Amino acid sequence: MSLFFWKGKRMELNSSILARKNKFFSNFEEGEVRVLLNEGVINRYNRGDCVFLKGDPGEALYIILTGEVEILLENREGLEEVLAILGPGDVFGEGSFATKSRRSAKAVAVRDTYLYAITTDHMQKLLEKSAKITAKMLLELLKITCQRLSITNIRLSK
Repeated sequence: MSLFFWKGKRMELNSSILARKNKFFSNFEEGEVRVLLNEGVINRYNRGDCVFLKGDPGEALYIILTGEVEILLENREGLEEVLAILGPGDVFGEGSFATKSRRSAKAVAVRDTYLYAITTDHMQKLLEKSAKITAKMLLELLKITCQRLSITNIRLSK
C-alpha cells in the first residue's frame, strides 16, 4: 500500500500507513492523524527546492512525510555546511516556529519530498478542535527538542 492514493481527481494521504510508518505520528491513532493533517498543509518539493532561507520568518514547522531535507548553514569561509540530513518523520523549523523568530539556517529538499506544514493559525484551530491531539503533538515536539539538546551536549563535551 502506498502513502498517497487518488480519490477521484484529488490525491489523498493514507493516514493509516502514516500512523504506522512515520515516526512522528507513531503515537497517534489513525483518526488523530486525520485530524492533524486536516489542520495543516501538505506541500511537494522537488529535488533542490528551497523550503526556507536563513532569515525567513519562522511561520511554520515541518514534518517530513517522504523524502529528505538538508539543513544548511554558511560557515566562516562563506561555504554552506550541512548541519543535518533529515528523513521521514523528522521535524524541522520548530525553533523559529515556537519563538516566532527568523530562520537560523536554510532548508533544501535533497530529493522529491512531501512535507506537512503547520502554522500558528493551524495550531490554534487544532487546539480549538482537540486539546488532546494538540497536547500529543506538543509532547512529541518536546521529546524531539530534548533529544537534539542531548546530542548537542554530547558533541560539545567531546
